[in-house]
Amino acid sequence: MLNLLAECDLHAQPETVETEDGDQRRAHGRGFEGPDADSASDILVSVRETHVAQAAGRYTRGADDPANQAIMFVHTSAMPTGFADCRVPEVE
Repeated sequence: MLNLLAECDLHAQPETVETEDGDQRRAHGRGFEGPDADSASDILVSVRETHVAQAAGRYTRGADDPANQAIMFVHTSAMPTGFADCRVPEVE
């Protein structure tokens, strides 16, 4: 992800937090800091959705053939819009 940001000449880095020992660690979640943090977040969403679609698609190849069917249940928040036939709403 950081290499992709550099290739696009975008300036953002992962959010960090300070531990009790004074060390810097990656913050929980996948947030970014810096002038291009919003662009970095958008790219990350795109990369995650692409990977989820590719992984799920491996099991549904030949879906047009009635003799070759697969039902996939995917538990993720990174499903591309319009990819799934049915979506269960998130519970907060």
